[in-house]
Amino acid sequence: MWKVSEDAMLYAGVKKYGRFAWEAVSASMFEHSRSWRECKERYEILTEPKLWTSEEDALLKTEVEKFHSFVLWATVASVMRRPLQSCRRRYLSLTKPDTIPPTRGLDKVKAGSKKIQKSAGSAGARQKMKRKIQL
Repeated sequence: MWKVSEDAMLYAGVKKYGRFAWEAVSASMFEHSRSWRECKERYEILTEPKLWTSEEDALLKTEVEKFHSFVLWATVASVMRRPLQSCRRRYLSLTKPDTIPPTRGLDKVKAGSKKIQKSAGSAGARQKMKRKIQL
């Protein structure tokens, strides 16, 4: 979960380094406690307009249909002036309401990475690696 103070630090970092220097924002403002991807996704969430209008929905469908089978979501997102994942989720919610992909929770990603690091450093994992090396 992001705190209000972290949001303020994020805005300050983007103001100082710009919207495309996420490594610098992560390093200087959060001392790498937040990854560059977490900073980027959080900033997109904070600055994205919340509601989709019916005109935007129609434009989104039109843009996606131009690509037929292989959609270039980055191109669609630039036309829509919204984050790529937001456009993709909105399109899927319009066309297939039962198959909306889950939004990636920033706190879940961080927890998941700790779990992987912990299991990789466990004694059981080291034992398995020794056995593989010996074989």
